[in-house]
Parts: sequence; C-alpha cells; structure tokens
Amino acid sequence: MQSKEKLLEECVSYLRARPVFDRVLRQVREKAESLGHIGGKTIISIRSGAERDQLEGFFQKNLHGKKQLTVSVELLERALADSRFAALSWDEILCAYFGGPFIGKKEQREREESDRNDFFAQYADPSGDIGARFLAEILSGECEGRSLLYAQYRADQELLGQRLRVLIHACDNLPADRGLAQALPVFAAEISGDPHYFDEGTTTDRLLRLFIQKHYGIKRQPSYSDTEWKARILYRAGILKDDLSNTVLIYGIQAFLQDGTRHSGMDGFYRMREPLQCTLQTLYRLERVCGGKDVYVVENPAVFAVLSNRYPETAFVCTNGQLRLSALILLDLLSRESRLHYAGDFDPEGLGIAQRLKDRYGSRLELWEYKPEYYLRARSAENLPEETISPERMKKLDKLKDAELVKIADLIRQYGKAVYQETMLEWAYRNESELQEG
Repeated sequence: MQSKEKLLEECVSYLRARPVFDRVLRQVREKAESLGHIGGKTIISIRSGAERDQLEGFFQKNLHGKKQLTVSVELLERALADSRFAALSWDEILCAYFGGPFIGKKEQREREESDRNDFFAQYADPSGDIGARFLAEILSGECEGRSLLYAQYRADQELLGQRLRVLIHACDNLPADRGLAQALPVFAAEISGDPHYFDEGTTTDRLLRLFIQKHYGIKRQPSYSDTEWKARILYRAGILKDDLSNTVLIYGIQAFLQDGTRHSGMDGFYRMREPLQCTLQTLYRLERVCGGKDVYVVENPAVFAVLSNRYPETAFVCTNGQLRLSALILLDLLSRESRLHYAGDFDPEGLGIAQRLKDRYGSRLELWEYKPEYYLRARSAENLPEETISPERMKKLDKLKDAELVKIADLIRQYGKAVYQETMLEWAYRNESELQEG
C-alpha cells in the first residue's frame, strides 16, 4: 500500500505540473485564511485552452465555451474523492503545496497583536520610571502617539527599539527637571551621542514633544504658529532651539531671576543705558522683566538704534524682522506689566507681523504710527524702493483684520509699493511727550 507521504508528494507534483492550479490553490488558501477554514467560493478565470483542459481533467466538468469556473468547497471535495488522491485532505494538500499550514486572518491578527504586545512590553511599564510610564500611557490610548508607534513598529522593529531606549532616557533626564537649560544639539548628544537625534521632523522629536506636553500639561494657545508651538514645547523642558542665534534686541529693560533678584548682567546694560542682544538661554532664567508703563517695539535694528538714542529714558525692543521665540517670550513677560506699542514696515510681511501681535496681545498692544498719510508722504519721497510687490506677497494682505492695518494695505494694493520704517524716521515716531514719559 502506498504511503500517505508518497501520495501527498505525487499529488503536489501533479498540481504543480498544471500551472492553472497555482492560481486555484492560492485563491482557495486566501479564502480559507479569510474564513478560518476551507470554504466559500472563488472564481477562476480561464485564460487559454490549455488551462481549460487542465481544469476539465481534474474537476471532470465540461467547460467548453466557458470563460471562468466557480470553485466551491463542494466541487473541491468531489474532485478529490473521485481522484486517486482521495485518501488526502485539502488541508494536507495546501500545507504541502505552500510549505506550511494556512493561518486564518483572525489567528494571524491575534499572533501579530501578541508579538507586538511582547515587543512593547520590553519598554512600556505602567509602574516603571517616567519614560516607561509615558509609553504605557500611549499604548493604552491615554495620550496621543499610538498610531505613530505602531507605524514605526511595522517599518522597523529593531530601529524602533533603539529609539525607545533613547526616548526613555531623555524623558527621565529633561534639563528643566535637573535645573538646567541646554541647547537642543547638546541635549541630544548627551542623551544619544548624536547631536541631530531630536532634529525637527524625526520620530524621536515627535515622541519627545508629546512627552513634554503630557509631562508639563502644556496647552497650545490660538496665537501660536506651528513653529513657535514646537519651540515652546522644548523651551518648557529647558531645551533651547538655536539658543544663541535666537535673540531679541532690548534697551531700558530690567530683568529679575526666579529667586526675585536682578539679573546682574542685564542690570549692567540697563544702568549704562546700552542695548543688549538677549539670548533664549538668558530669557529661560528670568521670572519677570520690567520696562515701565510703556514699551515700544520696532521691527528694524536701525530704527531701534535711532529711537533708543533719541529717547534714552524709554524702553525699546527690536524683533529684527520675523518674530522669533525669544521676542515672543520677552513680549509675553513685558505685557504682564507694560502697555506695548508696535511699529513696523508698511509691506505685506510687516503688516502681517503687526496683525499677529495685535491678535496675540489684544488691548495690551497698540499699533504705533500706522497712518495712511505716512505711507503717502514716504511714497512721494525720492528714496522709495523701485521694486513692485509680487502678487504672491500681495495675497498676504488679505489676512489682515485690524482697521488701521487694512487702510495701509489698501494703499499698498493701489500703488504696489512698500514703505519701510527707515524712510519715516525723520518725521514719524516723534511723539516726544509720550515717549519721554515712558
């Protein structure tokens, strides 16, 4: 009597010698994996006369003129029972043909879920240190980030394991929790050995920011741009992005440390009546800043220099163009006690900065010298720039809401030219009684 192993071998050889059965068996297995058992129906297209002959020979079915065959479990069992392979089962045949048993979709999902849980159990621990607890909270759905972790798990488990080990170390050693402030590359190098490990856009950067938000309970404010929001999160943890290049220029401003004492370095510049380039690292140590009842904020350094010389008893801030985090943090601190006055260029970008500051500080900030007559007077001057503002830049004016700014914007649309602060220095910004009171 022929052994079952030999019969199974002959059956597999028979099927492999007839190419159409590769498609038949693959579709049968796919259906079986979906159902969890061999069953249901699958449709096989008949692509040639040779395939028709092969199917007719096995299934003992006339397929003349047919373009497809519906293969049901009943048809499979009947064909097998009428063949010399009747002692075999389709489970055995599929296992031998594909080199292993089929796994149902449900069982497959259960195995994958079990493997994934085993993987993350190496790093997440609800009763462990703070970083391990954070991962456990992500995986339980208590906080954001689970989809990110799962995507990284599917992409590269080994790499994700390395990242999670570093992340846990970072969570357990934030500079702010150690009474420090560190530049982002310095912190990254200390934690991972790579100064770029937490660069913006990386998986580790996203996970670290999620942890900091959760750890300190940080809520995003409507006035925060995406760039500021990301930098603010790190700043709260004592991690400073571009700490030395992220500066704001100040004059006539006093600063106090968290213990209530004056910042001696900044106090020296204040007493000497000299401007100071204030870094993000310096700002991080401050609890309070004071500029008197009124603080005047300008966009351009040249204007700042002229005004601080002209009105030495008044406090001034220069944002130097687009608003960096250092400028916003300083203005946030100042706005607690002082009224802010802002003046900038009459161009789409300058008006945009003014609108953003007005949105942020509301009645605590006044727009300073945004007068249509100043635009018209500067426009008539010989030194007005010749370049025309592009349509792309003009579109930025559509976002303005403040009535004063909209009037200037209408003039810019009408004449197509910008007016810069420097051209107005000799006749604008000269409210001497108000400035001297500051």
